[in-house]
Amino acid sequence: MVLRSTAYLVLKIQIGVSEMTQTKPTFCTFVLLSIFACAFSLTPLQAATLTNTTTSAVSTLPTPNVDLSAIGTLNWAAWDTDSGSTTSIAPTQVKAAGVGTVSSITESGTASSTVRGSTNRTSSVDTFTWTTSDESSNTAAPVDGILIGAFNTNLDHSDAGVQFNITDLAALTGGQYYEINIFTSAFRAQGILNASIVGDPGSLISQNGIYHGASKYTEYHTIAYNPDSISDSLNIAYDVLVEGTSGGETSSHISIQAVAYSIVPEPSTFALLLIFGLGSLGLRRRKA
Repeated sequence: MVLRSTAYLVLKIQIGVSEMTQTKPTFCTFVLLSIFACAFSLTPLQAATLTNTTTSAVSTLPTPNVDLSAIGTLNWAAWDTDSGSTTSIAPTQVKAAGVGTVSSITESGTASSTVRGSTNRTSSVDTFTWTTSDESSNTAAPVDGILIGAFNTNLDHSDAGVQFNITDLAALTGGQYYEINIFTSAFRAQGILNASIVGDPGSLISQNGIYHGASKYTEYHTIAYNPDSISDSLNIAYDVLVEGTSGGETSSHISIQAVAYSIVPEPSTFALLLIFGLGSLGLRRRKA
């Protein structure tokens, strides 16, 4: 319903702009277009929405230094831990005054187990940074830029993964949505990202990760999300899809390193601004 409204709104804008290039826009034209834009762009969402923005994982190799402060203008969280086996691992760094709540990482998948970090920083390749004052405890990014992440202690096992939830996000109106970037890695394995709105099995979306050998390159997945109320909970899980099977490829696992999200407007929002801008321009010309 929202997509149809957006398409129709864009069509009306194109017609309106074409007409304005031939004749002077009247005040009535401006009012009618403005009402049209408001009626469609402010149409309330009928239900929570969750869609893929990237269809599969994207490597961060072209820009290996991921700036979480720049990407997570609304909120971000990172896991850089050498923790041993435990039931959950809270984010080690979070955005100061971030909007929404990012939960601890717990185990995921059919291979029930615990989660852990690592003291081995030599396998990781891509680096992360953030603005020190943007972190809740004024913690600076690690000198080596490495985020170990958190992974399932059950190694060499398909469908052994990790998960976390994002909660306390208000429903957005005016064609806006939350753009959520999840940063993951793998060691001698390929992962699969599964995201769903808790309590709504039909909302499940998935993206395949990239197979990694002994180097833990970072990859990211992007999804678009809009809850229908602040009580909605978004679950994000990353599980082993393919484990290393060739000679010597042991200790296969995947990990979640960080998450960062911001609010992004849909085209209808920009269209509304365009209408008001063109309308006010027309009024000024008439007065002149």
